[in-house]
Amino acid sequence: MLRALHKYDAFPKVERNIQHATRTGGLLTLAVAVGLALLVYSEFAQYIHVRQSYEFLVDQKTDNQLQINIDITIAMKCSDPTYLT
Repeated sequence: MLRALHKYDAFPKVERNIQHATRTGGLLTLAVAVGLALLVYSEFAQYIHVRQSYEFLVDQKTDNQLQINIDITIAMKCSDPTYLT
């Protein structure tokens, strides 16, 4: 199975005899690597440093009443609760 995976290559390698390593390419690779490292570091630092902001507002209307509705379901037979009869 591993041999079949080694034969399949979605991105085939370029042969060494047609590659040209340049100083500009190397510097560009290093610059991209440093930029990526800085981005990863900054994202991780923001993830670790949690900022919590609390804001409380006082309701100025004191004459309002709070309506609370409660729905209760009791799992028992209709003949069981004796207080209803």
